[in-house]
Amino acid sequence: LGFKISEVTVRHHRRKQGKSKYGLERYTRGFLDLLTVLATTHYLHKPGHLFGSLGLLFGAIGMTSLGYLTVLWFMEIRPIGTRPLFLFGILCIILSVQLISLGILAELITKNIDDDYVDKQICEVVEESEEDV
Repeated sequence: LGFKISEVTVRHHRRKQGKSKYGLERYTRGFLDLLTVLATTHYLHKPGHLFGSLGLLFGAIGMTSLGYLTVLWFMEIRPIGTRPLFLFGILCIILSVQLISLGILAELITKNIDDDYVDKQICEVVEESEEDV
C-alpha cells in the first residue's frame, strides 16, 4: 500500500530548566472550568433550580438537626440551647431561606434579560398581505 509502520526508539532527556505545568494546580483549574461549563449550560436560564436545590438541601439538613434536638428536648435528656448542633441547624435554615430567595430573584433577573435579548434578535417584521390570507 505504500507505507511501513515501525517502532523507533528514542532517548528521553530529563528537564534541565523550568518546571512541569502538569501538577495539582492544573487539575484544580480544570475541575473549576468543568464546574463553570456545567453551571452555564444547565443553570444559565434557570438559576432558580440551582439555588432552590441548594436551599432545599440546607433546609432539610437544618430541619433534620433541629428535629433531632427537639426529640432530645421532649425526652429531657439534656438542654439543647448550649449545643453547637442547635446553632448549626438555625444557620442552615437561615441559609436555606437566603438561597431560595436568591433563586427567585435570579429567575426574575434572568427572565427580564432573556426577554430583552429575544426582542433585540428580531431583525424584520413582515406584514401579512391579503394574498397570504
